Amino acid sequence: MTLPEDLTYVTVTGRLADGTNRAVVFRAPSWLVGAPFVSPFAVAAAVQPDGTFSVSLPATDDPAWSPSGWSYEVSIAIDGQLLTGSIEVPVATVGSLALAGIFQPDIPAVPGAASYLLTSARGVAGGVAGLDADGDVVDAAGSKITGGGGGSTSWTSITGKPSTFTPSAHASSHASAGTDPLTLAQSQVSGLSTALTSLGTTDTSLADRITALENAGGGGGGVVPGFASGYKTDGNLAGTNSTGAWEVISGFTMAIPAVVGDRITFNLSALVDHNGSRTDLFDLAVIVGGVPVRCASSNGATPGADGLPEQSNSTVQYGPGSFRMAFTAVSGDISGGNITFAALHKGPGTGGLLAGTAYPLRWDAINLKQ
Repeated sequence: MTLPEDLTYVTVTGRLADGTNRAVVFRAPSWLVGAPFVSPFAVAAAVQPDGTFSVSLPATDDPAWSPSGWSYEVSIAIDGQLLTGSIEVPVATVGSLALAGIFQPDIPAVPGAASYLLTSARGVAGGVAGLDADGDVVDAAGSKITGGGGGSTSWTSITGKPSTFTPSAHASSHASAGTDPLTLAQSQVSGLSTALTSLGTTDTSLADRITALENAGGGGGGVVPGFASGYKTDGNLAGTNSTGAWEVISGFTMAIPAVVGDRITFNLSALVDHNGSRTDLFDLAVIVGGVPVRCASSNGATPGADGLPEQSNSTVQYGPGSFRMAFTAVSGDISGGNITFAALHKGPGTGGLLAGTAYPLRWDAINLKQ
């Protein structure tokens, strides 16, 4: 969609590492109420061959629109690996903003491991201390901090220390192939049963839960959000010429791995042919066994009377089509470890979705996991 010129725009820049498929998408999650009203929108940055990008975004605290102080949902994808987070774009920005300095990842901090920190909070008043080239702590002005109230302490005054130094290694007999390996029940590990249950499999064994994670896109490197996108330019998708029933348009489906509880979004964009009489109707659906189980227009197995409202009562034969779904997966959405999407059609004409080189069909799917 084309955004109004009245909005206050701020340039956001960044750079991605090398990769075959790279994308950065900024999504506004809610309506902007002003003159005019602006519906939720998404802006995709044009990533250059060297990985750099620069994109103009409406400010998130523009006083001429409400709400004020909202955040963009940001998706960064490199070769199927996805990082999500959020940013705020102040209207008072001078010059441009570096995405690395304002990006707040959704991934939570892990006890005992590194956590994320905004680079803009480093070495400034009210932030965290920075280090100079020598590794010494510096203040907000960049000057070394010396002295202080530190000092030495005696070994005997330290509590909780091991009786010997270095502490003895763990007995090799406790290993998995040892004579007395350690075996723990789920109940002995705090929070483990609850965490396993949230993965959505029907079997409670740890091996099956790990398999479910791997099928969901985690592989051997841990569970990460899934991302897929593509173009179709090898031929238009014709309507089914059925006046009485909704049918799945043949020639296009798209699947993404998922488990129960995953948060899924799917977007499809194409030029829509409503046929000469402009009576053909369209919808987007999750299908199982070729049958719709969740439709974008109704969130149920049966589409709304006119399908997607924005694709009904068209005044022109050819018009832009933007189809979107967002939902939390349930068991009925999933088949073979995947959620499969398809377009639906109803009408007497020969309308459909254009998918050629001049007017490509584009889609993207994101699994934000649980």
